[in-house]
Amino acid sequence: MKVNYKQIPVIGTNCYLVWDEFTKNAVCIDPGFAGRKIAIDIQKFGLKLKSIFITHSHADHVSGIDDMCAAIETVPVIYMSKLEMMYEDFPFKKQWGHSCHKRYWEEYSMVVIDSMQFKVIPTPGHLPGSVCIITNKYLISGDLLT
Repeated sequence: MKVNYKQIPVIGTNCYLVWDEFTKNAVCIDPGFAGRKIAIDIQKFGLKLKSIFITHSHADHVSGIDDMCAAIETVPVIYMSKLEMMYEDFPFKKQWGHSCHKRYWEEYSMVVIDSMQFKVIPTPGHLPGSVCIITNKYLISGDLLT
């Protein structure tokens, strides 16, 4: 099976749609502020959004989640670091993802959706719960600085 992806740059935040070409099941990584734009792309490509992956919970990576979820028919699962939710100094964390189910990454876990495999690697620094995601030959780094 072939896995496709589309990068959607929005005000300096890179969002990615990754999908299985056969099933059309998709994952959105770091939706940023572009929820409505992403929902249009999801419909244009005939995709079914199964999950949203968050590399970290800064507003420029998560603020589009509710708009995107309101504009699509499925209720995706949000994967993020439990460590992110433990810190109360992120006031915007309560302002998104109300209509979605949340699951938390396990360190070095693997999420498999159809032919897509996503390996989660903890990379604290930018935020305590920041992660990188490896899929196929790509590394999604969020705001990791080297």
